[in-house]
Amino acid sequence: MSTMSVRKKKNSMQKSKKSTSKKVAETRKSRTVIRSMPEKKMHLGMHLLIAGSAVGVLLLLSTIDRVHFSTLRSRAQESLPTTIGLEHDLPLKMGIVLARKASTGYASITNDSDAAIRISLPMEWQRTEVTGAPIANVTRDSPVFGFTRYSLPPHTGLKMLLPVAPDALLFESKTSIASAAIDLQTVDLGVNHSSRQIVLLQSQALVTLWEAE
Repeated sequence: MSTMSVRKKKNSMQKSKKSTSKKVAETRKSRTVIRSMPEKKMHLGMHLLIAGSAVGVLLLLSTIDRVHFSTLRSRAQESLPTTIGLEHDLPLKMGIVLARKASTGYASITNDSDAAIRISLPMEWQRTEVTGAPIANVTRDSPVFGFTRYSLPPHTGLKMLLPVAPDALLFESKTSIASAAIDLQTVDLGVNHSSRQIVLLQSQALVTLWEAE
């Protein structure tokens, strides 16, 4: 065998080895790509699952917070006294009957004086009847800062429905120099209990309405 034939045979064997090595490398690479694609999909699905769980937890927490803070706000509102503002130029004598059943209430307010008065009540209190005068004579202003101001002529009155019966009343008469005497009666229909007290008001007076439960 000549030297030229030996060289050609070696070159042919080397080319065959390179070709085989290249095919093996391509096969390994394709396997790696195929293997990595499911892994990426799995990681993406896990991220979506975690994100979905996190959103669910946040929504749950936000719902709990809303309920919690709404409950706190309702309790705070229930514990605060309801303010009633009075404006009068002469000594005032008036009567208030306040009744409750469950959480709702009813109020009857009368001006027993010989002079007109102005009284500011929570805007949520709904006037149902006027006594002692035509309804046109008992005027009311548009609500301001949550209160409606009524003008009560002498010996007239209002009957009101209360969405929530207050636990306490805060009477304020800071703009009036004259004193006021308020005949306050409370009736708790839930326990068949009633009480009566005279509230003397010069500038401000806080009154608890119901006995401790």
